[in-house]
Amino acid sequence: MKSVVLASIITIALVCVVLALALWAASSGPTGTSASHYPCDPPPVPVLHEVVPPDPFLFANGTHAVASDLCVAFAGGAVNNVLIVVKAPGCPDPPLPALVAAGNLVFIDWGVPCVDPGEMVQVTVRSEGLPVPVEVIWTLNGDPITPTPTMPSEETPTLSPTLVEETPSPTPTPTPEPGQLALWGDPDCDNDSDAVDALKTLQHVAAIGFTQTEPCPDLGASVAVTAGAQQRLWGDVDCDGDVDAVDALKLLRNVAALSVDQEPGCPAIGSEVTVEE
Repeated sequence: MKSVVLASIITIALVCVVLALALWAASSGPTGTSASHYPCDPPPVPVLHEVVPPDPFLFANGTHAVASDLCVAFAGGAVNNVLIVVKAPGCPDPPLPALVAAGNLVFIDWGVPCVDPGEMVQVTVRSEGLPVPVEVIWTLNGDPITPTPTMPSEETPTLSPTLVEETPSPTPTPTPEPGQLALWGDPDCDNDSDAVDALKTLQHVAAIGFTQTEPCPDLGASVAVTAGAQQRLWGDVDCDGDVDAVDALKLLRNVAALSVDQEPGCPAIGSEVTVEE
């Protein structure tokens, strides 16, 4: 009888041990599983990809004189985020009003002549498309520096007959009504002188179409302007007798509140004038 009771007690004890081991195994969770697989763990930190800026453009002073300013026209849409990566030795950092990006133009004014002939600067810009420099002008206090002249060839030119073509009659230029007020330095006649006017002046130089607020003279058209009704070329903001990229550069200098050289008697940029046919 005692042996039967002892066997029953041992059996019950073994059952309790087995149940305890089963409960401990269930509470310990599966083995070999990484804690990062549980939903309560924090999500992984995302990897941020660095935006790589475009390669810098290299501009060399190919003139014969020390330059203080640089104007570059780009194709590929409006440019922004201008950054000087490498400046010429001895050049200061230009103040923000003298580091301008307007339309497709970039204008840098160091304030002092510091870019010697042959020295280079590196600049990065961003654009709506792929920026491509199409015109580079080095200037000294706003006046363009002519490139180093190339020696002419010693070959004797060969004379050839020239065909003379009949010159067609000029197309009448649309001109504001006599006595109509306009702003000097506003070639598109939208009643202000800004960087857009500089852009349209460069488009005129490159024979690229642009819009104007009519009635408005064509750029380069001869019109009579106040102060003695002198004949001027519309868009020739410095009154030097032609409409070129220098006029666009001086419009940008005016936008940046920098000094602009003009011929004597030339109306100030932004001043009100009367344009007559």
